[in-house]
Formats: sequence, structure tokens, C-alpha cells
Amino acid sequence: MQEHNVRLGRMGHRWPRWGNSRGRFAIPMCMVLAVAWPGLACSHRSGTGTSPQGREAPLRALTAFTPPDATSVLVLEPQQLLSDGVFAGIMDLAFPLDQRRSFERMFVIRAEEVREAVWVRWDGPGFVALLRGDFRGRDAVRGLGMRMNTVEVSRDQPARRVGFLGTVRREALELDDQTFAYSGDAGPAMATMASLGANDEADSPRNSAEREQLETLLGPAPVRYLHLVAIAPPVDSPLHVVLAQQRMLGLALRSVGPDMLELHLVLTGAFPSTIEDNLRTVFGQLMRSDLGQVLLGREPRPILLEVREHSVHARVHFSASTLQSGLRTVFVDGLADLFAVPSL
Repeated sequence: MQEHNVRLGRMGHRWPRWGNSRGRFAIPMCMVLAVAWPGLACSHRSGTGTSPQGREAPLRALTAFTPPDATSVLVLEPQQLLSDGVFAGIMDLAFPLDQRRSFERMFVIRAEEVREAVWVRWDGPGFVALLRGDFRGRDAVRGLGMRMNTVEVSRDQPARRVGFLGTVRREALELDDQTFAYSGDAGPAMATMASLGANDEADSPRNSAEREQLETLLGPAPVRYLHLVAIAPPVDSPLHVVLAQQRMLGLALRSVGPDMLELHLVLTGAFPSTIEDNLRTVFGQLMRSDLGQVLLGREPRPILLEVREHSVHARVHFSASTLQSGLRTVFVDGLADLFAVPSL
């Protein structure tokens, strides 16, 4: 690439919003999103299935079902998150007991039974959720079909139901013995997943190699977020040139000790030689902002930056209890104050 040596000065106190026609993205919300979205998960490879020849074979990784036009994937491991003491308080806040009960009534599956899940989004209102765990995918699909007030498609081998839950059209599809997909306004995405589920030799969706590389760079974690399109800052942003050839972004959140979490951020693509200084400027301003101090503490540990040939890694450690308190302040107490009935 043509090298651009750009150094950033102070950018002010506003959070920079970056995006393009393929999906908007905000750095602070990306930091929060990984811990604030309930009940879904995935890992690279776990569990086994039975091949047509009767041999035990690894199940296809859930992220391998990502359709080619997806813009983001949220990945969680509920069993680990709900049993790990470091994450327990955060999960109680982000996925409280009443929501877990609603989840169980909807899917006839307890959140504690979900080992892996994936929440896939793209431009527009559509979504696909994939769940794998200590249950039968076929039973989950049939249970969802029984809750539909109108069933348009009913099929077994593999199980599939398409119909209306209330006034919204939904589709459920068995992917293997332990896995099913649930979607709304997904268009051709479910057909892609059905093809992948039925044929181990099916062609991988476009961008799958880049996505898999991003997952490898992130490494295992019970919380991961994959942003599969470029951040693309606006032309008038001081980061426009710095990130002109950035490709994807990933976040991983993992426990690294008692009451201690690590946030690992990965940017892939090509970057100028000043990228380390540029990112230190941006991250420093984010962490010194009011929101950054509420979520990470007033004196967070230093950011560790590593620049590789085609990726940049940033890691920061912070207290899980501080994050829990900050999330409560921002998303619970703040909302309660906002909607409280004023005293007369």
C-alpha cells in the first residue's frame, strides 16, 4: 500500500461514529456489546456428530454457517458465562432471570443447556440465531412449530418449520442432532445454512477464509464479536487515511484471573507505520472519557498494542466488578432515572 504517515492530535470528547452503507459501527458500543447481548454463543469446534459411515466426526463450527452477506456475528458460550464466577454478575445484569425464563418458554431450552450459539446480522432487519447444546435440535424445531399460530412449512429429516409467531414470520431448521437455527426476515440465509448442514463438502461462503483467520487471531473466548466489513471512517475523520485499507474487526472478552477480564481487539488489513501511535491516541481518549471511566474504571491498566504484518492487536485488563457496576449505571440505573415518574 502507499504509506501514509498520519499522526492524530486531540479529537475532542465526542465518540467518533464510523460506518458505510454496509453497516454503521461505534467503538464504545462495540466495547459494551460483547457483554450486553444475552444468551447466544459459539466456539471454533466442539462436540461430535455421527458421519454417514457411523464414525464420530467433529461438528461443523457454528460460525461456518455465516451467510456471505453477513455484516456482524456475536458469539457467546452461555454455559461457561453462567457458571464462571467472574462473569456471573455481568450475566445477571445482561441476561436476568426473567429473560432466561422467557427464553425457556420460547424454546423449551434452559439457557444453562446452551453450550454454543451465534447471532448473525446484516443490513436490514433480518437475523439468524444458531444454538447448540445439551438438547436435540429436532425437538427444539418441533417445539417452535407447536407455538406457531400459523405453520406454512412443516418438514422432518431434517426438521423444519416456517410460520407465524404472533404477527412475525419465523423459521426454525435442524442443522444437526445438537443444533438448530432460528431466523426472522433472513431471506436466502437459511437456504445457505441448510445446504451447509446437509453437505460437509459444500462450498464455503464468500469471505469465510478472512472470517476464519480473524477468529484464529482472536483465539478462544466465551464472548466474541466479529465485524465482517470495514469500519470505513468518514472522509473528514482523522482516521480515514489510517484505516483506509482495514478489512475486519474482532473483539474477545475472557477472564484472566479473579475479578479480572481481558478485552482483546483485532483489526485486520493493511496499516501505515504510524498505526500504533494513532491507536494509542484514540484508545486513550476513549478510556479517559466519562463512559470509558464508568465501564473500565478511572485508572485502567495500560493498553498493550502489537502490530503484525496484516493485523493490529490491542489488549486491556480491567475489573469485572467495575464493568458490572458501570453497566448497571449506564443501562439500568440511568434508564430507571430517565423513565421515573417525576415527583410533584
